[in-house]
Amino acid sequence: MTFNKQLRHINLALPEELLAIIDEEAKAHCSYCSEYIRKVLRAAVRDREKFMEHKNSPPPTKWLDTDDS
Repeated sequence: MTFNKQLRHINLALPEELLAIIDEEAKAHCSYCSEYIRKVLRAAVRDREKFMEHKNSPPPTKWLDTDDS
């Protein structure tokens, strides 16, 4: 069983987008399991950081600047 298939059997609740990235990277660039794992983790961390930046951004306040008088 290949490492890719083994990873799919582990129940890590990985999102489908991450699994697609894993498959693409594994097929295209990785020759060692450690390299493969590093690429997967980098992709997950990058996606998580983007999500947290969006989540923690201040809400839009432009509507507060309108003058109702």
